[in-house]
Amino acid sequence: MTARPASPPPDGLDASRDPGPGPGRNGRVGWLMAGSPVAGFLAAVLLAVAPFIP
Repeated sequence: MTARPASPPPDGLDASRDPGPGPGRNGRVGWLMAGSPVAGFLAAVLLAVAPFIP
């Protein structure tokens, strides 16, 4: 049985040169990770102060 050489990917794309996720995606995840505790803290402060707001 003879092995056939692998055909090149369509449109000249090379899987070994895949740049991976772009920097925009990583930045979005960072903002999400930083914003979640901030939003939680803000909600906790508002709930603690709510009884004193007329």
